[in-house]
Amino acid sequence: MNIKQNLFNLYTNKWDKFADQLEKNNYQCNFAMPFLLDVPDSLENKFKIMIYGQETWGWHDGSSLNNWIEKGMLGYKKFFLEKKFYSGYQKSSFWQAFRFYEKHIPEILKLKGITQEPVFIWNNICKLGLGNEKTGINELSRTLEQKYFDVIRGEFEIIKPDLIIFLTGPTRDCDIKFNFQEAQFTQAVDSLSQRKMALIDINGIGGLRLYHPAYFSGFNKVYKKESLLVLEKLLNNRL
Repeated sequence: MNIKQNLFNLYTNKWDKFADQLEKNNYQCNFAMPFLLDVPDSLENKFKIMIYGQETWGWHDGSSLNNWIEKGMLGYKKFFLEKKFYSGYQKSSFWQAFRFYEKHIPEILKLKGITQEPVFIWNNICKLGLGNEKTGINELSRTLEQKYFDVIRGEFEIIKPDLIIFLTGPTRDCDIKFNFQEAQFTQAVDSLSQRKMALIDINGIGGLRLYHPAYFSGFNKVYKKESLLVLEKLLNNRL
């Protein structure tokens, strides 16, 4: 069974109870549509880099829950895999940071002699953001997701990333730990506190938890350079 089908099955197994709760809580007024992944047709022999943001800022607002798993995965495919981006997305601090790593990580892989083709996968640490152009999450959205749609660990186990980056900031460490109870956080470099930059290990899969790119003055040139050096050291440990 392929990865796409496994993701579809993961979402389907959780969907009915979750959708029922969204209906009861007036989802079209309160929430963006749940964020579901799709992947390229083949990830075999690829080096998979999964980059997590916080949550979507609106995502197909006003859509119907009917057939959303198919529609949601297709929406991800069109936006991310087929690069049919919304107007002005280049101004997004998250996407600027994503493209920074998308440019430089392949250079590091080549330098280290890792010949697998790099594939980047966009994810979010929270699947249910707020709708109607509101940002963030709230107590209700977090509760509904964690109780009825806890799929993030399942996605991780299905895709099996080789490197992970959480562009989520320290305030979302609680969401990382909810989904990955065994996650270990340690200080990445002596010059930066663990709050500012943390090494993270999830069952032997290493990566970084960084500031969210929108954090004022935090995600600067020095910070980005330091993060690349840490990622290079992490890849050294794979060799």
